[in-house]
Formats: sequence, structure tokens, C-alpha cells
Amino acid sequence: MKIKYKRVEYSLPFISGLKILLIKLNLIVIRLSRMLKRLVSYAKPLLIVIACLIIYTLLLYIINHNNIYISFFDVLLDIKNTIFTVLFLSYFISSTANEREYRRKIRARHDTYVDTMFGFERSLIKILKLLCSTDGESLGFYNIEQARRLYKKIDSINYSKPSYELYKQNYLRIIDILSSMRDLAIRLHTTRKEFVIPFWDGENNITFSYYITSIQSRVNETIDKIKYEKMDENNYRNFISGVRTLAHTTSSIVDQLRKPWRIDLKKHIAIVNILYPNNKNKLLEDHYLSMLLDLKN
Repeated sequence: MKIKYKRVEYSLPFISGLKILLIKLNLIVIRLSRMLKRLVSYAKPLLIVIACLIIYTLLLYIINHNNIYISFFDVLLDIKNTIFTVLFLSYFISSTANEREYRRKIRARHDTYVDTMFGFERSLIKILKLLCSTDGESLGFYNIEQARRLYKKIDSINYSKPSYELYKQNYLRIIDILSSMRDLAIRLHTTRKEFVIPFWDGENNITFSYYITSIQSRVNETIDKIKYEKMDENNYRNFISGVRTLAHTTSSIVDQLRKPWRIDLKKHIAIVNILYPNNKNKLLEDHYLSMLLDLKN
């Protein structure tokens, strides 16, 4: 059985090919379902148009010059073409404008996702570089493995005496870095209307509000501890705990931002595993998928 995946044609046993076809069909159904949900949501403004048409129809029925109309239904039949045209044009204009806005927000969201991910990554890695020897390689939020290494690196300096001494020497620079993280969170809050999409994030955007507020409060709390509490090892441990919490919170924001591009990942990994059943390392040869694998699962 011949199957195409990413513009490459494969010859597979019937059962394996059927499995891939079912996965691809499932992906198509899911994407059509998402599109259908958007299209249905675009119909909401039609309620106002329908209300206006009902009022217009009632007025025609009430006025009813020369007793043309025997019933309200007769009015509807008489102006059915007008009703259809108005509804069609209203929906077409509404859906076109909304879909254009959705595409604009998706692009803005991707830009925000990349800037936010690298911004928080750079800040946390700068703090680590001030406290221990690290080049920052393979640390970050792009995939699960990078995030695990970042958390592990933060934990590794918790009780390190040399790191504590570096902390005392560099605390002013650390405050500046933490302030830049807070500024990034504030920018996210003030510009979130540009990238928050109810289709992906819900109508109330509670997720973003919670995480952004958490970052601001955690940064303020950590800076206050550095500035006003006694500079001792207990203060240092509290600082590391605050940095660890910041890392997890910023990671959660990044995960939410990139949701539209990661939601179908497992299905693509399943397809590659079917295509190469005897080569479990094949996923590692796909640059994009290998970057996203949870290697410990």
C-alpha cells in the first residue's frame, strides 16, 4: 500500500498503511472541526441582523396596505429573497473579517511566543551564568528535555557555597535581570488582546491573567527579599526557590502561547513510528520532531 507523508511516498503493509490513513483522516476531521467551530462563532453577529429582520417583517405585517398579507407567514414568503440576501451578505462580511483577524492574531501570537520564550530563557540563563559555570546550551523552554535540564541546573546550585558567594557579588545585576522579566510580563499583559484568541484560550483568558500576575508578584517578592532581607544562606535559598518558581511559571506561559502549533504533535510522532517500526531512532533524524520529543517517555 502506497502512502504519502510530507511529500514522500512510502510502500507499506496494508495494516500499517491503514493505520496511517486513519490517523491522517483523524487529523483532517479535527482540523475541519476547529474550522467549523470558528465559522459557527462568526455567526453570532447575525442574531442582531435576524432581530432587525423580524422587526421589519412585523412592521410590514402591521402596516399591511391593501390587506396584501393574510398572515405573518405570507410576509416571510414575500420577502424571503431579501431575507436570504441580507443574511448571506452579513455572514459573508462577518466571517471574512473575523477570519482575517484570526489569521492576523495567529501571526502575532507566533511572534509573541518566540519573543517571550527567548526573552524568559535569556533572563534565566543570565542568572545561572552569574551563579555557576554554564554556557546555557540545551537549556530553555523549546521542548521538555531543555526545560528539565534548566530546572535541574537551578536545583543544582541551591546549596552551593561558591554560588552563594557569587550571588552576594552579583545581586544588583540579578535584580536588573529580574526587572527585565517583570517588564516582559507587563508587556504581555498590556498587549494580550493582540495574541489571545478565545478559540484557543477561552473567552475569559484566565490562564494568561493568572500566569502573568504570578510572574509579576513573584519577581517583586524576590527583588524585595534580595534588597531588604539579610544577605545570608537562607535568603539565598529563598531566592533560588523564587527563580525555580519563575522558571515553571514562564514555561507554562510559553506552553499556552504555542498551543496551536503543538496540539497535533503526538499524531505526527505516531505516524513516523509506523513508517519506521524497526528504527526507533528515526524520530531523532527529523529535526523538528526530535526537538520536541520527551526522551524520557
